[in-house]
Amino acid sequence: MARPVTPKVAALIERGRESARAGDFNEAARAFERALQQMPELTDVHAMRAESLQMIGRSDDAERSWRQVLRRDPANLAALEGMAHICMAAWRLVELEDLVRRGSAAAPRDPAFHLMLGFSLWWQDRHDEALASYRRGGELAAGGVQPMFFYEAKLAEAMALFRLGRWNEGWERYLQRQDREALRSRYPRLAADPAKLRAASPMRIAIHSEQGIGDELFFLRFAPALRARGHRLFLRTNPKLVPLLREQAGLFEEVSAAGDALAETDLELQASDLALASGEGFAPSLRFAPEEARSGAIAGQLRAFGPPPYIGVTWGAGLTSDEAKNWQGAFWKKRVPPERLGALLRGLPGTAVILQRRPEAADIAAFSEAAGRPVLDMSATNEDLLDAIALLALLDEYIGMSNTNMHLLAGIRDRHARVLLPVPTEWRWGTQGASPWFPGFALYRARLHGSLDDALAELAKDLAKRGSPL
Repeated sequence: MARPVTPKVAALIERGRESARAGDFNEAARAFERALQQMPELTDVHAMRAESLQMIGRSDDAERSWRQVLRRDPANLAALEGMAHICMAAWRLVELEDLVRRGSAAAPRDPAFHLMLGFSLWWQDRHDEALASYRRGGELAAGGVQPMFFYEAKLAEAMALFRLGRWNEGWERYLQRQDREALRSRYPRLAADPAKLRAASPMRIAIHSEQGIGDELFFLRFAPALRARGHRLFLRTNPKLVPLLREQAGLFEEVSAAGDALAETDLELQASDLALASGEGFAPSLRFAPEEARSGAIAGQLRAFGPPPYIGVTWGAGLTSDEAKNWQGAFWKKRVPPERLGALLRGLPGTAVILQRRPEAADIAAFSEAAGRPVLDMSATNEDLLDAIALLALLDEYIGMSNTNMHLLAGIRDRHARVLLPVPTEWRWGTQGASPWFPGFALYRARLHGSLDDALAELAKDLAKRGSPL
Protein backbone atom coordinates (compact mmCIF):
# COMPACT_ATOMS: atom_id res chain seq x y z
CA MET A 1 0.00 0.00 0.00
CA ALA A 2 1.41 3.37 -1.06
CA ARG A 3 2.43 5.82 1.63
CA PRO A 4 0.46 9.07 1.69
CA VAL A 5 2.44 12.10 0.56
CA THR A 6 3.53 14.12 3.57
CA PRO A 7 2.79 17.86 3.78
CA LYS A 8 6.49 18.67 3.54
CA VAL A 9 6.92 16.59 0.37
CA ALA A 10 3.74 18.02 -1.11
CA ALA A 11 5.08 21.54 -0.52
CA LEU A 12 8.38 20.65 -2.24
CA ILE A 13 6.51 19.21 -5.22
CA GLU A 14 4.41 22.33 -5.55
CA ARG A 15 7.52 24.50 -5.31
CA GLY A 16 9.09 22.48 -8.11
CA ARG A 17 6.00 22.86 -10.27
CA GLU A 18 5.86 26.60 -9.68
CA SER A 19 9.55 26.96 -10.53
CA ALA A 20 9.08 24.95 -13.73
CA ARG A 21 6.10 27.12 -14.75
CA ALA A 22 8.29 30.19 -14.17
CA GLY A 23 11.08 28.72 -16.30
CA ASP A 24 13.49 28.20 -13.40
CA PHE A 25 14.29 24.57 -14.12
CA ASN A 26 17.38 24.51 -11.91
CA GLU A 27 15.25 25.34 -8.87
CA ALA A 28 12.55 22.93 -10.05
CA ALA A 29 15.06 20.07 -10.27
CA ARG A 30 16.38 20.87 -6.76
CA ALA A 31 12.88 20.90 -5.26
CA PHE A 32 11.93 17.59 -6.89
CA GLU A 33 15.24 16.05 -5.77
CA ARG A 34 14.56 17.05 -2.15
CA ALA A 35 11.08 15.54 -2.38
CA LEU A 36 12.54 12.27 -3.73
CA GLN A 37 15.09 12.08 -0.93
CA GLN A 38 12.17 11.67 1.44
CA MET A 39 9.84 9.65 -0.81
CA PRO A 40 11.85 7.97 -3.62
CA GLU A 41 8.85 5.85 -4.67
CA LEU A 42 7.02 8.79 -6.30
CA THR A 43 7.21 7.92 -10.01
CA ASP A 44 5.58 11.13 -11.19
CA VAL A 45 8.16 13.20 -9.28
CA HIS A 46 11.01 11.30 -10.94
CA ALA A 47 9.39 12.22 -14.26
CA MET A 48 9.08 15.90 -13.34
CA ARG A 49 12.69 15.97 -12.17
CA ALA A 50 13.82 14.32 -15.41
CA GLU A 51 11.94 16.90 -17.49
CA SER A 52 13.55 19.75 -15.55
CA LEU A 53 17.02 18.26 -15.89
CA GLN A 54 16.51 17.78 -19.61
CA MET A 55 15.49 21.42 -20.00
CA ILE A 56 18.80 22.61 -18.54
CA GLY A 57 20.90 20.20 -20.59
CA ARG A 58 21.81 17.74 -17.81
CA SER A 59 21.14 14.75 -20.04
CA ASP A 60 23.02 12.15 -18.01
CA ASP A 61 21.10 13.00 -14.83
CA ALA A 62 17.83 13.18 -16.78
CA GLU A 63 18.48 9.74 -18.24
CA ARG A 64 18.97 8.23 -14.78
CA SER A 65 15.66 9.73 -13.67
CA TRP A 66 13.81 8.54 -16.78
CA ARG A 67 15.15 5.02 -16.22
CA GLN A 68 13.80 5.16 -12.67
CA VAL A 69 10.39 5.99 -14.14
CA LEU A 70 10.54 3.18 -16.73
CA ARG A 71 11.52 0.61 -14.11
CA ARG A 72 8.32 1.46 -12.26
CA ASP A 73 6.13 2.08 -15.32
CA PRO A 74 7.53 0.57 -18.58
CA ALA A 75 4.78 2.19 -20.72
CA ASN A 76 5.12 5.70 -19.25
CA LEU A 77 4.77 7.96 -22.31
CA ALA A 78 6.66 10.93 -20.88
CA ALA A 79 9.62 8.71 -19.99
CA LEU A 80 9.62 6.96 -23.37
CA GLU A 81 9.58 10.31 -25.16
CA GLY A 82 12.17 11.88 -22.86
CA MET A 83 14.53 8.93 -23.27
CA ALA A 84 13.93 8.99 -27.03
CA HIS A 85 15.13 12.60 -27.23
CA ILE A 86 18.25 11.67 -25.26
CA CYS A 87 18.94 8.77 -27.62
CA MET A 88 18.43 11.02 -30.66
CA ALA A 89 20.99 13.50 -29.36
CA ALA A 90 23.45 10.70 -28.55
CA TRP A 91 22.79 8.93 -31.89
CA ARG A 92 21.80 5.68 -30.15
CA LEU A 93 19.60 4.70 -33.06
CA VAL A 94 18.76 1.09 -32.21
CA GLU A 95 17.76 2.00 -28.67
CA LEU A 96 15.80 4.95 -30.05
CA GLU A 97 13.87 2.64 -32.39
CA ASP A 98 12.96 0.33 -29.50
CA LEU A 99 11.76 3.24 -27.34
CA VAL A 100 9.58 4.85 -29.99
CA ARG A 101 8.07 1.55 -31.08
CA ARG A 102 7.08 0.99 -27.46
CA GLY A 103 5.67 4.51 -27.39
CA SER A 104 3.69 3.93 -30.59
CA ALA A 105 2.27 0.70 -29.16
CA ALA A 106 1.17 2.51 -26.00
CA ALA A 107 -0.15 5.59 -27.86
CA PRO A 108 -0.78 4.58 -31.49
CA ARG A 109 -2.20 7.97 -32.47
CA ASP A 110 0.63 10.06 -31.04
CA PRO A 111 2.51 11.59 -34.02
CA ALA A 112 5.66 12.34 -32.02
CA PHE A 113 6.65 8.68 -31.80
CA HIS A 114 6.20 8.21 -35.56
CA LEU A 115 8.44 11.21 -36.28
CA MET A 116 11.19 9.93 -34.01
CA LEU A 117 10.85 6.46 -35.49
CA GLY A 118 11.36 7.99 -38.94
CA PHE A 119 14.54 9.69 -37.71
CA SER A 120 15.88 6.41 -36.33
CA LEU A 121 15.04 4.46 -39.48
CA TRP A 122 16.47 7.08 -41.82
CA TRP A 123 19.88 7.14 -40.17
CA GLN A 124 19.92 3.34 -40.17
CA ASP A 125 19.59 3.62 -43.99
CA ARG A 126 16.03 2.27 -43.99
CA HIS A 127 14.79 5.10 -46.16
CA ASP A 128 11.45 3.78 -47.38
CA GLU A 129 10.40 2.83 -43.86
CA ALA A 130 11.47 6.26 -42.63
CA LEU A 131 9.40 8.05 -45.27
CA ALA A 132 6.37 5.95 -44.31
CA SER A 133 6.84 6.91 -40.65
CA TYR A 134 7.09 10.61 -41.46
CA ARG A 135 3.94 10.40 -43.57
CA ARG A 136 2.05 8.53 -40.87
CA GLY A 137 3.12 11.14 -38.32
CA GLY A 138 1.86 13.90 -40.60
CA GLU A 139 -1.48 12.15 -41.11
CA LEU A 140 -1.99 11.77 -37.38
CA ALA A 141 -1.02 15.39 -36.69
CA ALA A 142 -3.17 16.94 -39.45
CA GLY A 143 -5.87 19.08 -37.86
CA GLY A 144 -4.72 18.11 -34.37
CA VAL A 145 -4.28 20.20 -31.26
CA GLN A 146 -0.49 20.29 -31.73
CA PRO A 147 0.01 21.50 -35.31
CA MET A 148 3.78 21.71 -34.83
CA PHE A 149 3.94 17.93 -35.30
CA PHE A 150 2.31 18.27 -38.72
CA TYR A 151 4.87 20.85 -39.79
CA GLU A 152 7.74 18.80 -38.39
CA ALA A 153 6.52 15.73 -40.24
CA LYS A 154 6.33 17.58 -43.55
CA LEU A 155 9.76 19.13 -43.04
CA ALA A 156 11.32 15.79 -42.13
CA GLU A 157 9.75 14.16 -45.18
CA ALA A 158 10.98 17.01 -47.40
CA MET A 159 14.56 16.70 -46.12
CA ALA A 160 14.50 12.94 -46.72
CA LEU A 161 13.18 13.34 -50.27
CA PHE A 162 15.80 15.98 -51.01
CA ARG A 163 18.58 13.69 -49.80
CA LEU A 164 17.29 11.00 -52.16
CA GLY A 165 17.28 13.41 -55.11
CA ARG A 166 13.47 13.40 -55.33
CA TRP A 167 13.45 17.18 -55.50
CA ASN A 168 10.03 17.92 -56.98
CA GLU A 169 8.32 15.86 -54.27
CA GLY A 170 10.55 17.48 -51.69
CA TRP A 171 9.66 21.03 -52.69
CA GLU A 172 5.95 20.22 -52.38
CA ARG A 173 6.45 18.99 -48.79
CA TYR A 174 8.82 21.85 -47.96
CA LEU A 175 6.04 24.35 -48.64
CA GLN A 176 4.16 22.98 -45.62
CA ARG A 177 6.51 24.07 -42.87
CA GLN A 178 5.85 26.05 -39.75
CA ASP A 179 8.09 29.04 -40.38
CA ARG A 180 6.37 29.73 -43.71
CA GLU A 181 2.95 29.65 -42.08
CA ALA A 182 4.21 32.05 -39.41
CA LEU A 183 5.21 34.54 -42.10
CA ARG A 184 1.68 34.82 -43.51
CA SER A 185 0.75 37.55 -41.03
CA ARG A 186 3.83 39.53 -42.06
CA TYR A 187 3.30 39.10 -45.79
CA PRO A 188 -0.47 39.07 -46.39
CA ARG A 189 -0.06 38.57 -50.16
CA LEU A 190 2.21 35.56 -49.73
CA ALA A 191 1.21 33.07 -52.45
CA ALA A 192 -0.74 30.17 -50.95
CA ASP A 193 0.22 27.88 -53.85
CA PRO A 194 3.42 29.04 -55.58
CA ALA A 195 3.07 26.20 -58.11
CA LYS A 196 0.22 28.12 -59.79
CA LEU A 197 2.78 30.65 -61.03
CA ARG A 198 3.99 28.10 -63.58
CA ALA A 199 0.93 28.83 -65.74
CA ALA A 200 0.42 32.48 -64.74
CA SER A 201 0.78 35.50 -67.00
CA PRO A 202 3.77 37.76 -66.25
CA MET A 203 3.45 39.39 -62.84
CA ARG A 204 5.35 41.69 -60.50
CA ILE A 205 6.62 39.43 -57.71
CA ALA A 206 8.21 40.42 -54.40
CA ILE A 207 10.70 37.86 -53.07
CA HIS A 208 11.49 37.95 -49.36
CA SER A 209 14.59 36.69 -47.60
CA GLU A 210 13.86 34.33 -44.71
CA GLN A 211 16.92 32.23 -43.88
CA GLY A 212 20.70 32.44 -43.76
CA ILE A 213 22.88 33.93 -46.49
CA GLY A 214 23.96 30.58 -47.91
CA ASP A 215 20.36 29.36 -48.01
CA GLU A 216 19.22 32.52 -49.79
CA LEU A 217 21.89 32.12 -52.44
CA PHE A 218 20.81 28.54 -52.88
CA PHE A 219 17.10 29.30 -53.28
CA LEU A 220 17.79 32.17 -55.69
CA ARG A 221 19.14 29.62 -58.19
CA PHE A 222 15.50 29.23 -59.24
CA ALA A 223 14.82 32.94 -59.86
CA PRO A 224 16.07 32.91 -63.49
CA ALA A 225 13.36 30.40 -64.45
CA LEU A 226 10.68 32.84 -63.28
CA ARG A 227 12.39 35.76 -64.99
CA ALA A 228 12.53 33.76 -68.23
CA ARG A 229 8.73 33.49 -68.12
CA GLY A 230 8.44 37.26 -68.09
CA HIS A 231 7.87 37.80 -64.37
CA ARG A 232 9.44 40.94 -62.88
CA LEU A 233 11.23 40.19 -59.61
CA PHE A 234 11.71 42.55 -56.65
CA LEU A 235 14.04 41.13 -54.00
CA ARG A 236 14.24 41.98 -50.28
CA THR A 237 17.22 40.23 -48.79
CA ASN A 238 20.00 40.27 -46.19
CA PRO A 239 21.89 43.60 -46.41
CA LYS A 240 25.16 41.73 -47.02
CA LEU A 241 23.69 40.19 -50.16
CA VAL A 242 22.40 43.44 -51.68
CA PRO A 243 25.64 44.57 -53.45
CA LEU A 244 26.33 41.06 -54.77
CA LEU A 245 22.83 40.45 -56.13
CA ARG A 246 22.59 43.87 -57.74
CA GLU A 247 25.34 42.57 -60.00
CA GLN A 248 22.95 39.95 -61.45
CA ALA A 249 22.21 41.88 -64.64
CA GLY A 250 18.61 41.69 -65.75
CA LEU A 251 17.48 39.23 -63.10
CA PHE A 252 15.93 41.57 -60.53
CA GLU A 253 14.10 44.84 -61.07
CA GLU A 254 15.17 45.94 -57.62
CA VAL A 255 17.34 44.54 -54.81
CA SER A 256 16.97 46.09 -51.37
CA ALA A 257 17.60 45.18 -47.76
CA ALA A 258 14.89 43.33 -45.86
CA GLY A 259 12.68 45.87 -44.10
CA ASP A 260 13.03 48.54 -46.76
CA ALA A 261 9.88 49.95 -48.36
CA LEU A 262 8.41 47.47 -50.81
CA ALA A 263 7.58 48.32 -54.43
CA GLU A 264 4.00 47.75 -55.59
CA THR A 265 3.75 44.10 -56.63
CA ASP A 266 1.05 41.58 -57.51
CA LEU A 267 2.05 38.93 -54.98
CA GLU A 268 4.81 37.81 -52.67
CA LEU A 269 7.02 34.75 -52.39
CA GLN A 270 9.55 33.53 -49.90
CA ALA A 271 12.90 32.78 -51.51
CA SER A 272 12.36 29.12 -50.64
CA ASP A 273 9.14 29.14 -52.71
CA LEU A 274 11.07 29.77 -55.92
CA ALA A 275 11.72 26.14 -56.79
CA LEU A 276 8.04 25.23 -56.50
CA ALA A 277 7.00 28.36 -58.40
CA SER A 278 9.50 27.67 -61.18
CA GLY A 279 8.50 24.05 -61.65
CA GLU A 280 12.18 23.14 -61.69
CA GLY A 281 13.31 20.53 -59.20
CA PHE A 282 16.94 21.43 -59.81
CA ALA A 283 18.78 24.58 -60.93
CA PRO A 284 22.46 25.53 -61.29
CA SER A 285 24.02 28.24 -59.16
CA LEU A 286 23.82 31.90 -60.04
CA ARG A 287 27.09 33.08 -61.58
CA PHE A 288 29.41 35.47 -59.73
CA ALA A 289 32.26 37.35 -61.42
CA PRO A 290 34.96 39.10 -59.39
CA GLU A 291 35.47 42.84 -59.84
CA GLU A 292 38.80 43.59 -61.47
CA ALA A 293 39.85 46.29 -59.00
CA ARG A 294 39.06 44.16 -55.96
CA SER A 295 40.86 41.17 -57.49
CA GLY A 296 43.97 43.26 -58.08
CA ALA A 297 44.05 44.59 -54.53
CA ILE A 298 43.52 41.18 -52.94
CA ALA A 299 46.04 39.51 -55.25
CA GLY A 300 48.56 42.05 -54.00
CA GLN A 301 47.82 41.10 -50.40
CA LEU A 302 48.30 37.43 -51.15
CA ARG A 303 51.61 37.94 -52.96
CA ALA A 304 52.91 40.24 -50.21
CA PHE A 305 52.24 37.63 -47.55
CA GLY A 306 53.50 34.44 -49.18
CA PRO A 307 53.91 32.29 -52.28
CA PRO A 308 51.23 30.28 -54.11
CA PRO A 309 49.43 27.95 -54.08
CA TYR A 310 46.92 29.79 -51.90
CA ILE A 311 44.85 27.44 -49.75
CA GLY A 312 41.68 28.81 -48.19
CA VAL A 313 40.57 27.22 -44.93
CA THR A 314 37.52 27.27 -42.66
CA TRP A 315 37.14 24.96 -39.67
CA GLY A 316 33.59 25.80 -38.66
CA ALA A 317 30.19 26.96 -39.84
CA GLY A 318 26.89 27.95 -38.29
CA LEU A 319 26.01 30.24 -35.42
CA THR A 320 28.67 31.57 -33.10
CA SER A 321 28.33 31.31 -29.32
CA ASP A 322 26.83 34.81 -28.95
CA GLU A 323 24.22 34.42 -31.69
CA ALA A 324 20.68 33.02 -31.65
CA LYS A 325 20.24 29.81 -29.70
CA ASN A 326 17.50 27.27 -29.32
CA TRP A 327 15.43 26.53 -26.24
CA GLN A 328 18.02 24.23 -24.65
CA GLY A 329 20.85 26.74 -24.97
CA ALA A 330 22.63 24.80 -27.71
CA PHE A 331 23.41 26.33 -31.05
CA TRP A 332 23.65 24.88 -34.51
CA LYS A 333 27.21 24.55 -35.73
CA LYS A 334 29.65 22.35 -37.64
CA ARG A 335 33.25 22.31 -36.54
CA VAL A 336 36.52 20.48 -36.89
CA PRO A 337 39.31 21.33 -34.42
CA PRO A 338 41.48 23.90 -36.24
CA GLU A 339 44.68 22.17 -35.16
CA ARG A 340 43.57 18.96 -36.92
CA LEU A 341 42.98 20.87 -40.13
CA GLY A 342 46.26 22.72 -39.74
CA ALA A 343 48.17 19.46 -39.30
CA LEU A 344 46.97 18.29 -42.73
CA LEU A 345 48.74 21.25 -44.36
CA ARG A 346 52.07 20.77 -42.59
CA GLY A 347 54.69 20.07 -45.23
CA LEU A 348 52.54 21.14 -48.17
CA PRO A 349 53.81 24.07 -50.23
CA GLY A 350 51.95 27.35 -50.39
CA THR A 351 50.16 29.84 -48.18
CA ALA A 352 47.24 29.10 -45.86
CA VAL A 353 44.51 31.75 -45.97
CA ILE A 354 41.95 31.86 -43.14
CA LEU A 355 38.40 32.57 -44.29
CA GLN A 356 36.67 31.55 -41.07
CA ARG A 357 33.85 33.92 -40.09
CA ARG A 358 34.68 35.76 -36.86
CA PRO A 359 37.54 33.43 -35.85
CA GLU A 360 38.82 33.24 -32.31
CA ALA A 361 42.46 34.29 -31.91
CA ALA A 362 43.18 31.03 -30.09
CA ASP A 363 41.83 29.04 -33.03
CA ILE A 364 44.02 30.90 -35.52
CA ALA A 365 47.04 30.31 -33.29
CA ALA A 366 46.25 26.59 -32.93
CA PHE A 367 45.82 26.22 -36.70
CA SER A 368 49.04 28.12 -37.45
CA GLU A 369 51.09 26.10 -34.95
CA ALA A 370 49.76 22.81 -36.31
CA ALA A 371 50.39 23.91 -39.91
CA GLY A 372 53.95 24.93 -39.01
CA ARG A 373 53.74 28.30 -40.73
CA PRO A 374 52.31 31.81 -40.40
CA VAL A 375 48.82 32.14 -41.85
CA LEU A 376 47.08 35.00 -43.59
CA ASP A 377 43.86 36.02 -41.85
CA MET A 378 41.39 37.18 -44.52
CA SER A 379 38.31 36.55 -42.40
CA ALA A 380 37.17 40.16 -42.85
CA THR A 381 36.08 39.30 -46.40
CA ASN A 382 33.06 37.58 -44.84
CA GLU A 383 31.65 41.04 -44.18
CA ASP A 384 31.81 42.15 -47.83
CA LEU A 385 30.74 39.44 -50.25
CA LEU A 386 32.20 41.25 -53.25
CA ASP A 387 35.59 40.98 -51.51
CA ALA A 388 34.81 37.35 -50.72
CA ILE A 389 34.12 36.63 -54.39
CA ALA A 390 37.37 38.29 -55.44
CA LEU A 391 39.37 36.29 -52.89
CA LEU A 392 37.69 32.95 -53.61
CA ALA A 393 38.36 33.36 -57.33
CA LEU A 394 42.10 33.75 -56.60
CA LEU A 395 42.49 30.69 -54.35
CA ASP A 396 44.08 27.51 -55.64
CA GLU A 397 42.40 25.35 -53.01
CA TYR A 398 39.62 25.66 -50.47
CA ILE A 399 39.23 23.20 -47.58
CA GLY A 400 36.56 23.36 -44.92
CA MET A 401 33.11 22.73 -43.58
CA SER A 402 30.00 23.52 -45.61
CA ASN A 403 29.26 27.22 -45.27
CA THR A 404 28.27 30.33 -47.25
CA ASN A 405 31.57 30.31 -49.12
CA MET A 406 30.64 26.99 -50.71
CA HIS A 407 27.58 28.65 -52.24
CA LEU A 408 29.76 31.48 -53.52
CA LEU A 409 32.37 29.10 -54.93
CA ALA A 410 29.65 27.17 -56.77
CA GLY A 411 28.93 30.35 -58.72
CA ILE A 412 32.55 31.19 -59.66
CA ARG A 413 33.77 29.63 -62.86
CA ASP A 414 36.30 26.82 -62.43
CA ARG A 415 36.36 27.00 -58.64
CA HIS A 416 35.60 24.11 -56.30
CA ALA A 417 36.36 22.99 -52.76
CA ARG A 418 37.20 20.04 -50.56
CA VAL A 419 34.30 19.76 -48.11
CA LEU A 420 34.22 17.92 -44.77
CA LEU A 421 30.74 16.54 -44.11
CA PRO A 422 29.73 15.42 -40.59
CA VAL A 423 26.85 13.11 -39.70
CA PRO A 424 24.05 14.14 -40.01
CA THR A 425 24.86 15.46 -43.46
CA GLU A 426 22.97 18.52 -44.69
CA TRP A 427 20.58 17.46 -47.46
CA ARG A 428 22.19 19.38 -50.34
CA TRP A 429 25.21 17.08 -50.16
CA GLY A 430 23.08 13.95 -50.63
CA THR A 431 23.69 10.56 -49.05
CA GLN A 432 26.67 9.34 -51.07
CA GLY A 433 28.95 10.28 -53.93
CA ALA A 434 29.11 13.75 -55.44
CA SER A 435 26.48 16.47 -55.08
CA PRO A 436 24.81 17.75 -58.27
CA TRP A 437 24.29 21.08 -56.52
CA PHE A 438 28.06 21.53 -56.17
CA PRO A 439 29.63 19.92 -59.27
CA GLY A 440 33.36 19.32 -59.08
CA PHE A 441 33.52 19.58 -55.29
CA ALA A 442 35.38 16.78 -53.50
CA LEU A 443 33.36 15.49 -50.54
CA TYR A 444 34.79 13.79 -47.47
CA ARG A 445 31.99 12.10 -45.56
CA ALA A 446 32.10 11.12 -41.91
CA ARG A 447 30.84 7.63 -41.20
CA LEU A 448 30.03 8.08 -37.51
CA HIS A 449 28.03 10.70 -35.67
CA GLY A 450 30.23 13.02 -33.65
CA SER A 451 33.48 12.07 -35.40
CA LEU A 452 35.21 13.40 -38.50
CA ASP A 453 38.11 10.94 -38.22
CA ASP A 454 37.24 9.00 -41.38
CA ALA A 455 36.65 12.16 -43.39
CA LEU A 456 39.94 13.70 -42.23
CA ALA A 457 41.82 10.49 -43.03
CA GLU A 458 40.51 10.51 -46.60
CA LEU A 459 41.31 14.20 -46.96
CA ALA A 460 44.86 13.60 -45.68
CA LYS A 461 45.40 10.90 -48.32
CA ASP A 462 44.22 13.18 -51.11
CA LEU A 463 46.33 16.09 -49.95
CA ALA A 464 49.39 13.86 -49.63
CA LYS A 465 49.13 12.76 -53.27
CA ARG A 466 47.96 16.14 -54.52
CA GLY A 467 49.69 16.97 -57.75
CA SER A 468 47.66 20.04 -58.60
CA PRO A 469 44.80 22.01 -57.05
CA LEU A 470 41.17 21.12 -57.61
